[in-house]
Amino acid sequence: MRLAARIPWSHRTRCTKAWQTLIRLVLLAYRRLFEDMLSAELLQRFRECTNGGFVLGSAKFERQIAAMLGRRTWKGAPERPLKEIDADEQGELAL
Repeated sequence: MRLAARIPWSHRTRCTKAWQTLIRLVLLAYRRLFEDMLSAELLQRFRECTNGGFVLGSAKFERQIAAMLGRRTWKGAPERPLKEIDADEQGELAL
């Protein structure tokens, strides 16, 4: 017979709850170690760069990594680039 089967149910439940409480306390203490280490702005920047696949660093560092990868490594503008239209080439709109 397995040992767990011989332990009364109430005792197993108490042990499980005790372990869960201990784990919660350890995780809470671990989180508190890092609570004040990063500002909210820096943490947000980390998230944006990680989720977007961008480089986190100075502009020079970003350009160096971009040259190595052959692609942009910083966040671009959210809008489409404007098309350059010559005023002389633009025709009349049909009404």
